[in-house]
Amino acid sequence: MGFSRKKTIKSALFIFCTFTVFFTAFFGAAAIKKERILIETADYRGIITVWQIDTFEGGTGSRREFLADRAKEFSKNKSGLLFLVTSHTLTGAEENFKKGIYPDVISFGAGLNISGLYKLPQNLYDGGGAINGETYAAAWCRGGYAFIKFNGKKTSDIVDKTVPSAIVSDCEYLMPLYAAYKCGYKINDFKVLPAKNAYAEFTLGKIPFLLGTQRDVMRLLSRGADFSVFPLEYSDIYQYISISTKNVEKTSVLTEYIEYLLSEKSQEKLTEISMLPVKNVATEKALADMYNAAKNTPPPLFLGGEKIARIKEDCEAFYRGDISAETKLKNLPF
Repeated sequence: MGFSRKKTIKSALFIFCTFTVFFTAFFGAAAIKKERILIETADYRGIITVWQIDTFEGGTGSRREFLADRAKEFSKNKSGLLFLVTSHTLTGAEENFKKGIYPDVISFGAGLNISGLYKLPQNLYDGGGAINGETYAAAWCRGGYAFIKFNGKKTSDIVDKTVPSAIVSDCEYLMPLYAAYKCGYKINDFKVLPAKNAYAEFTLGKIPFLLGTQRDVMRLLSRGADFSVFPLEYSDIYQYISISTKNVEKTSVLTEYIEYLLSEKSQEKLTEISMLPVKNVATEKALADMYNAAKNTPPPLFLGGEKIARIKEDCEAFYRGDISAETKLKNLPF
């Protein structure tokens, strides 16, 4: 009787352990995949951590997946590297910084507060990510602004850069109205909405123009819409990449990864995630027009969220008729 009971217990434990292993392998792996992407090479030598921080709309996880795909290509001929690419919120990243937790590489846009970044080589010089002529962040993809209008509708056109009525597609750390101001546009009537809400309301056709981004252009192209695009010559929609490792032995391979990200082979794939390249490569015509329009040096990357919020407030005040707000905007050094 005792022997049978022990045998039964052993059998039950074996079944439980087997189930646990298979459950973790199939269901646990799927759960992990939602949180992070691991790219491992044949001969493990060390972990490279990459954080993707979304500060503007660009598709949930899409930039993270893009970085992971490029890491996989880059590490194909590199032995012993393990790339761990994860998504973080801006607030979550800044909380980690306070605790002294940093990744090896960080991809981010305007609004993030960070210091102690590694100085990049001169061949990666980028005006937006430079401080006193030294580059600490290189733009690896960007977007653009445009006034968008459906064709065939009996509405007023843009005359002498005066827009009759528009929905403004907004993200917390982007400044679409400042772009319109910099390009000399007047907007007689407007309403500001979050990006996804703005696009949805524009498709109802009640307001003739959308001050949107390349993301909206891609959405309209995918649905086969008949529309016109009036690109703006100014943009602050940039995604940067920096080296933030505390291990100097990694900086050489991290620099190579950034250079690969900026290569034409990588850049030509950016339209797959509705972003524009920072290098001159072929794109769909509507996106090519937006790419060619915005040739400005981007505003300083390290403005900070509070400064961006004040500029946005001044822009809205200016377009609602506050003359004193225009004086503030004119005095901005970018």
